[in-house]
Amino acid sequence: MTEELDSMTTEEMLALFSDVTGVPFRVAPGALDEDTLRPRLSAILQVYRNAVDKNEIFMRFLTGQIGADDFRPNFPHFSGEAAEAEPMALYLLKLTGGDMADTMSVLTGLFPPPRNTLVRAGEKQMVLITEPGEMVSGEDLASTAAMIHDTLQTEGMVSALVAYDAAVTGFRELPASYSRTVAAMRIRDLFGMEASCTGYRTLGLSKLVSRLPKDACEEYLAEQFPNFSFNDLSSETVNTINTLFDNGLNLAETARSLYVHRNTLVYRIEKFSKESGLDLRNFDDAVRCRMGMLITKLVNAQ
Repeated sequence: MTEELDSMTTEEMLALFSDVTGVPFRVAPGALDEDTLRPRLSAILQVYRNAVDKNEIFMRFLTGQIGADDFRPNFPHFSGEAAEAEPMALYLLKLTGGDMADTMSVLTGLFPPPRNTLVRAGEKQMVLITEPGEMVSGEDLASTAAMIHDTLQTEGMVSALVAYDAAVTGFRELPASYSRTVAAMRIRDLFGMEASCTGYRTLGLSKLVSRLPKDACEEYLAEQFPNFSFNDLSSETVNTINTLFDNGLNLAETARSLYVHRNTLVYRIEKFSKESGLDLRNFDDAVRCRMGMLITKLVNAQ
């Protein structure tokens, strides 16, 4: 890297700086002489390149491309014996609006190093690894994910989706945890879930359905609903059904959530029943409907 920089002109170094940071740079004429400017640019580029290289090594570890023995020498914090048994929690963030730099700034303030680690996982994604000091529950992880989402929105004007896994013991478990959070984000997107924070171990039926092969899904739909397609449902009907499920099939709570009279809700349910042959007030029919809707989304996505 040093030899490469030594052979560059000042203009080429400025162009490289703009390329690696994504921010255009220029030096005002007469601001600095060549002998002063070149060493400063070279030093900044070296620091930035080292950070980028370390980020790449970390991601190669998380994605299973390199093992722990190749990873540890580059990260002293994970080289001690404590890192083998330290409880850790991994969160995957995907930006849907806002600036990556603002996101990194807010998260660094919330989770300062060295007991917390931020890793860029792509242009709009990053990984946050926290070390809470003790094993934490699923409820605690969900609360932290919600806090991350809300703080980014209020302090950084950043919209982000957050996926998380259960806490793990030791840094060697991080690649498996990362794989599960990636799966959680994929399943969340696959089924169009509205929640901004998704826990891998809370996905339940959606996680099971996501693993079904396409031919098995199509066979199920053909056998269970030979004269009906969930694709034909209106958005109002789909929202009504999902709200009913969210409220545990309780009609009174569902009507309140939808801001409709109970009789209006009953009318919608009975109309759906005539179209599909499913009575959502019956548990078995409700399960068949839930499965049918999830499998239809999966088939459409495939």
